[in-house]
Amino acid sequence: MSHSQGSKKPRRSSRDENGKCPISPARLAAFEALCAILEKGTYTHLALLEQWNKRDQSAQDAALTSELVRGVVKWQRLLDEMIRPFARVRIEKMDIPVLCALRMGVYQMRMMDRIPDYAAISEAVELVRIHTFHAHRMANAVLRAIQKAKDLPLPLRLEDVANASRESLGLRLSYEEWMVQEVLSTLGDVNGRAALAAMNDRQHLALRVNHKKASRDQVLKILRDAGCVVSEVSGIPAAILIEEGVRDAIQEVIARGEASYQGLSSMKIASLLRPRAGMTIIDACAAPGGKTLHLAELSDDQANIFAVEVHAHRAKMIQNQVERLGKNSITVINADFLSVDKDCDAILLDAPCSGLGTIARKPDVKWTVHKEDLHSLAELQNSMLNHAADLLRAGGTLVYSVCTLTHAEGDAQIEKILAKRSDLELDWIAEGELAFSYRTPAGGVRMLPQRDRGDGFFVARFRKR
Repeated sequence: MSHSQGSKKPRRSSRDENGKCPISPARLAAFEALCAILEKGTYTHLALLEQWNKRDQSAQDAALTSELVRGVVKWQRLLDEMIRPFARVRIEKMDIPVLCALRMGVYQMRMMDRIPDYAAISEAVELVRIHTFHAHRMANAVLRAIQKAKDLPLPLRLEDVANASRESLGLRLSYEEWMVQEVLSTLGDVNGRAALAAMNDRQHLALRVNHKKASRDQVLKILRDAGCVVSEVSGIPAAILIEEGVRDAIQEVIARGEASYQGLSSMKIASLLRPRAGMTIIDACAAPGGKTLHLAELSDDQANIFAVEVHAHRAKMIQNQVERLGKNSITVINADFLSVDKDCDAILLDAPCSGLGTIARKPDVKWTVHKEDLHSLAELQNSMLNHAADLLRAGGTLVYSVCTLTHAEGDAQIEKILAKRSDLELDWIAEGELAFSYRTPAGGVRMLPQRDRGDGFFVARFRKR
């Protein structure tokens, strides 16, 4: 049947009866999280957690919210470079709600395939209209200009990273220039480029199975039966990678003590201390507690483990986990490690660091860590290493680890402490003990994000003579 002009169905409007475009719950949650990050300095994961606790989001909405927030934070420099030529107001002077809405709109148009441009633009403009009415026309003009623009800088595709000019890496991978130079200098050009690119990818959550409560196969079956997409990780017998998760099912497994959240790289560290029953062990910077609990599991809850944490709220978080899981071998101490005076057989020093290896999980690091921080962090790490050596009994083991990719916090620490302490020697980490990417010139080992599917880590082990 043919239709006359007058009988054609009208195009369904995306606006409500007041002429406004309704905002999807996922985008509204992402917008509020991004504003909190800029206005209050909230960490990305905490801003997302606040939104998840505030709203009863579907799994699909929660996933979109997370992708928008993490993507916008991760690609912030490149997004701003796309916005800058078309905005009448400097990025640095823009109202935060306007800037967040523009970044979200551009991210969806230029870096997400499944979002139609009209949806990205209309909802971004509506967010500006609601929060800063006078700027909504400017926002609309900027976004439509970007939609039509042909010569904007684009993110580097993975296959192009190796051959891109060094000068383009900072902008097109969205990093501060000093960070690019630091990573390339420390890891070398090939490994450095690959690491920078890998940390822009999504990193899946991981679980560490408590073999005292359940086998990995049992936990895998429980999660798969609940609809989770999970897999085992070769080289880490306790690890489960969560590709798609059902939150309630995962929380039930955790509540029963059968598994705990922990990064893949992080869960390799505790075993290097060779913990066993009767040992006195200090976890020097214990929060969030994953390594402490792993030490207890590896020693059958028969060691004497002191979890030291300087921040009271984080110490309480560890204490809550210890009580929930009934670990009798762990004593939580809320103190600065440098003030602790306790002889011990082994120390795990997972030291405060710049965190460059965690960018896949914590994109804020790109913009909150500054080059000047490296010197003060390296000084603190050296002080902690020296104090740890003082506390260690003869024959004892010290493991030093940092989740970063800098020379000052890695090999330089080995060189400094061995030059200062004749009573310390390197205790070589064998390939069979730890799956690592390569051994460093000073004798530590590195885990790289592009090879090990976890955070970038540096680890060294010492023995006291």
